[in-house]
Amino acid sequence: MAHEIVPVHARYADLTITGQVDPDSLDAPRRLGLAIQLVMDSGRPTLVAPYAGKFTTLGKRILVAWNGSREAARAVHDAMPFLERAELVSLLSINPRQSDHIAGLDISNQIS
Repeated sequence: MAHEIVPVHARYADLTITGQVDPDSLDAPRRLGLAIQLVMDSGRPTLVAPYAGKFTTLGKRILVAWNGSREAARAVHDAMPFLERAELVSLLSINPRQSDHIAGLDISNQIS
């Protein structure tokens, strides 16, 4: 299946671009996991284009999912050309580990 094969091949690319699945499409159940698997398994920057709407610009607002791992650090490093050109970069950290520092503060200083 694509969600197993494509992330492996994406490891050899500078950037993978995929489309968000329309949840009402006939093949949605088959395609829903692809974007998630690309983000989680490729270890490379992934751009997910929305399935609906009209967008005249690309890459102006970027969301970085951060968990402090080696893989996340590598993905941010690889995405720096895009992050440097963005108008706004948001950092998302979900359920960070308990620690004495603010989750994501270290990386937010690098991408601001």
